[in-house]
Amino acid sequence: MRVMVIGLGSMGMGAALSLVRAGHEVFGVDPRGEACAELSNAGARETGPQGLDFASQVEAVVILTVNAEQVESVLFDKEGISGKLPAGTPVMISSTVSADDARRFGRELEKAGHIMLDAPV
Repeated sequence: MRVMVIGLGSMGMGAALSLVRAGHEVFGVDPRGEACAELSNAGARETGPQGLDFASQVEAVVILTVNAEQVESVLFDKEGISGKLPAGTPVMISSTVSADDARRFGRELEKAGHIMLDAPV
């Protein structure tokens, strides 16, 4: 499976490395070049500060950013990926967000033709 992991901090890097070890094609997104390099060296297919370049190639997205503001940005801002993902792509949000934000993200993703999985860590 082709999986994009957004947010390569402690939790996100662990998830991304586990996906690589399990044989998945992993695409990593993080503004920190050293995190992208670490994941790339571990065998990720592609990495970068934004996911627009490869969003159309993935089958699932895992978001492990810090908060709702960052989730909003990576999904729906000008450089957000929601409009680039293939129709029906499941998006798992594991960031710390309020119930209201989770519901809002779910509605917005549904409008964009995607499925949201609310999976806080």
